[in-house]
Amino acid sequence: MMKVDFGAGSGVSCIECHAMASLGYTSEPARAVESTHSGRFNTLHQTIQKALRDRRTWKIIGIGQLLSVFICGTGVTSQLLQTYKFTAPLTQLFLTYLVLGLVFTTSLVYSKSSHDLRAMLRQRGWKYLLLGAIDVQANFAVVKAYQYTTLTSVQLLDGFSIPSVMFLSRFVLRSRFKWGHYLGVVICVGGMATLVVTDYFHNYRDKEQASKSKHNQIIGDGLCLLGAFLYATSNVCEEYLVKRVEISEFLGMLGFIASFICGIQILALERSELSQVDWEQHGVHVGLLAVGFALFQLMVYIVMPYAVRHSSAVTINLSLLTSDLYSLLLG
Repeated sequence: MMKVDFGAGSGVSCIECHAMASLGYTSEPARAVESTHSGRFNTLHQTIQKALRDRRTWKIIGIGQLLSVFICGTGVTSQLLQTYKFTAPLTQLFLTYLVLGLVFTTSLVYSKSSHDLRAMLRQRGWKYLLLGAIDVQANFAVVKAYQYTTLTSVQLLDGFSIPSVMFLSRFVLRSRFKWGHYLGVVICVGGMATLVVTDYFHNYRDKEQASKSKHNQIIGDGLCLLGAFLYATSNVCEEYLVKRVEISEFLGMLGFIASFICGIQILALERSELSQVDWEQHGVHVGLLAVGFALFQLMVYIVMPYAVRHSSAVTINLSLLTSDLYSLLLG
């Protein structure tokens, strides 16, 4: 029988401790172990109670759910646009960036002197340029994925942004996480891998259709995973910036630079896609869905900086997991 040495001259086994406790006796080691477990439970319970009583906690949860609804709206409108053969994701995004630029860039120009604007561009211009490029490519990859896979798959695989944002936060923002967080990352990545494998080996009756569907599914899953990682990069950069500068400056510079990049890519990549749409028959439906997508996306861009400033990119990405549930409920 293995002994656990609790002190000088002590040779009490775990089994003996339980036996004495059952007979009404409680040894000092047993009381010490019980006290340790009770203390940890009470500490955890008090921490949870304190968090639930904190208005800031509920505020962050509410903002996260609002963002989830907006993101679900962008997913649904993107999926519906595919039914009208509208396969121009950059065109969808351009309207959002353009509105951001017109509203916030104009406000930024009138609120700052020419000297302050030049100083801002010298100090942070390259950061906004990098962020704008990453953000456009992230949106392009995810919206493009809807052409190859389902709404459910895109929303679930988009959860890859959680381990990505944790990894980037650790090395870019010097955030600290416990082993439980890393275990959650492993489970998340395992779930993503399971979904990709399930999509790939999904059986279809028609072999030719099965081969084509598997190929499209792989492309869609790959685009979604790429977009999720770029989203995570964009969110971490956003957290870095909005906690150091005014949100109006952030939105104004992002809208201006991203609309410029997006417009160039539209001219280079999407002129043929736009000509494939039957504008005479479906022009009204496509226009309404495109405006709906732009409004949902615009609300995401406006609310997200406030959410990230008062919490973190990791917390907000965790809150956005409920958008997957909303998408599943909608089909």
